[in-house]
Amino acid sequence: GNASDVAKQGFIFNNSAWPSNINKITIVLKVKVAQTMYDPAYTLYVGQEAHPTTTAVTPASQSEDGDSFRVYTQVFDLSNANAKYFTIANNQQGALYIDKIYVE
Repeated sequence: GNASDVAKQGFIFNNSAWPSNINKITIVLKVKVAQTMYDPAYTLYVGQEAHPTTTAVTPASQSEDGDSFRVYTQVFDLSNANAKYFTIANNQQGALYIDKIYVE
């Protein structure tokens, strides 16, 4: 990702509406500790139309170290967001190593 170069930004988003409003998104990210100790930097957007890019949500984040990796678990509470779509935007400086995404 690169905040100032749109050509180096990637997105993950749902193209079809979630059957009901999304209540929570949990993203698990893994970083190899020997190579870098950065905190993941990206933006999660939610909305009522495919590929939202205006309403950003801040996660509750925690991390733990183990087996040469730092594992970040970031939980986005969307219970009041009235959202059926989301976009994970790699629009900030640094690589994004997503291990798992849970959408509830």
